[in-house]
Amino acid sequence: MLNDGATVTGVRVRDRKTGDEREICAPMVISDIGPEATTRLTSGDGADAPTETETAPEMAHPRREASGLKVHLLSDDSIIPHKGIMYCLDTQRIAGIVQPSNSDRRLAPPGKHLLITHQLMRSDDVNAEREAARADLRYLFGDNFGTRIDILTMSQYRGEWPVNRARQGEDAIPQTGLSGLYLVGDAVKPSGYLMVEGVAQSVNALLDTLDTPDAKNTPELVAAGQPAPTSKRHTPPKPSRHRAFYWLLAPPPPHPGS
Repeated sequence: MLNDGATVTGVRVRDRKTGDEREICAPMVISDIGPEATTRLTSGDGADAPTETETAPEMAHPRREASGLKVHLLSDDSIIPHKGIMYCLDTQRIAGIVQPSNSDRRLAPPGKHLLITHQLMRSDDVNAEREAARADLRYLFGDNFGTRIDILTMSQYRGEWPVNRARQGEDAIPQTGLSGLYLVGDAVKPSGYLMVEGVAQSVNALLDTLDTPDAKNTPELVAAGQPAPTSKRHTPPKPSRHRAFYWLLAPPPPHPGS
């Protein structure tokens, strides 16, 4: 990323096959590779990289790495009667379970139900974390685990994998310490949003930032820990609790062909 220490002037692109490099001049650069990777790229030209506080002024401590493990299960029985999250308060690893086939019956064969668990990775030993997940599942479902409820897949993510580059609640803002450089993506979610919906709203938050007079050229506010004010023309209000209850209680649509 090209910059003069205060303003982004463009990007340097390298062809991975040939190794050829070329520079593209631009008055504005929008990065979706996450705050940490963006910060590293801005320091690649010898200029001082924005500090952690400049990139995300609302945080006085380094951004903690997001890491987790997901288990996809196929169940003969409906475990969750709503479209929300079933929180697990007495398990060792699994924090919550969702049943997405409640929202779209096509996600599971007729008469079956898709479950997805979410858990924190407490160590770097993936095998141990997977076994901890199995122990929780045996605890939660008893004799049904392995008979009426089967594991389909297990997957883990950590660090800069494009799932959650920042832990929920530790998201950055669109502005950075460099004028003309902005962030979007899963680490720039507005309050009240998460996952895919949060990524989409990060784009609206960026549009609101760009629509606000004088917001484009206020890196000094960001560096001082004071994000520039933005309009709210694109970003919708934070979802209300009433909407959340309606979403939880609304009956799932019928399965196609039923």
